Amino acid sequence: MPPRGQRCAMDGEVPLVTEASRTWLVYLEGGDWCFDEQSCKARCGDPSSSSYGFCSSSKNPPTLGKEGIFWPYANEYLKNAHKVFVKYCTSDAHMGDAEAFGFQFRGQVVVRAVLKHLVQSKGLGSGRGGRRDRLIFGGGSAGARGAMVHLDYVKEMLGQAAASVDVVGFLDSPAWIDKQPYPERENSDRFPGFPEVTKLVHSFANVNHLGRDCVAQHSGDDEWKCMFGQYRLPTLQTPFFLVASQYDSYWLGNSVGHKPSSPAELQYADEFAAATRQLCKELASKDGVMVYSWTRYNHCTSANHEDFDLNTCGPESMTMDGAFKQFLESGAGERLIQDTCGSFDCHGNSPVVV
Repeated sequence: MPPRGQRCAMDGEVPLVTEASRTWLVYLEGGDWCFDEQSCKARCGDPSSSSYGFCSSSKNPPTLGKEGIFWPYANEYLKNAHKVFVKYCTSDAHMGDAEAFGFQFRGQVVVRAVLKHLVQSKGLGSGRGGRRDRLIFGGGSAGARGAMVHLDYVKEMLGQAAASVDVVGFLDSPAWIDKQPYPERENSDRFPGFPEVTKLVHSFANVNHLGRDCVAQHSGDDEWKCMFGQYRLPTLQTPFFLVASQYDSYWLGNSVGHKPSSPAELQYADEFAAATRQLCKELASKDGVMVYSWTRYNHCTSANHEDFDLNTCGPESMTMDGAFKQFLESGAGERLIQDTCGSFDCHGNSPVVV
């Protein structure tokens, strides 16, 4: 029996807009990135013949079965939405517009083309009969970082159709913290750390959706910070829903080299968790922002049925699905949904609204 999930159209197969649905979901796929010539060739192979999944679209299927946010249990807005899953083939977190090391880093071009196609061929923002559409623009992991960078530029990319479109963001796991890798990382090929790899990508990928407010705060040699969650998220003007694990398995797994286990590694993980909680608290104080933050050791689970719909703890917990439904119904105001326990990979307490 095939897995439960929505069939998500690829390459122009999005159905024409109907009066029954005025909600659109555009979700950018995750999958890390490369950050210098060595890492890009290791990831993609020979630039002249690369067909690796995150470096080429040559092997993409016409449709995909997706779950979680694409086929929720209890969110009618999402069930009836027009859904677009943007496969990741540019290895630049969907951000760039450049050629480097023999590869094309054109994530921004792809995003712009997808939105143009939805407007011109599928009816997004048509404004027929005075109707307004709502576009949920987001993604997971590298896709969330790309969505974060483009979010305030979506209306510009929609052109005249933007007059009939309300845009909100759904950002699953982009909240990188500016912290150096664990000093005793046991890895012969030492990971340079997330701040450093972001600086490297900024140096070659020609990311120009950096945000006027962000660049005003982080100009010159610090412009890379406008591609980095800790610094970019607070400057966003478009309403958004953020998912942030306090013990993010991708961030910690790379920064430590494995799942933290020793007392010193767990202390390092707790420091990351404390910084994440502080960022979440600051973001949730902004109008139009809702934050869903748990203590599980996981990363980018919104397209996963178990985590989006069922991964709850305790009798009064709230699923990611339920929290996002609240966000879509009424906006966020000052809302923070955060686990009450403070230990590594804690499963014993439920997320609560504070």
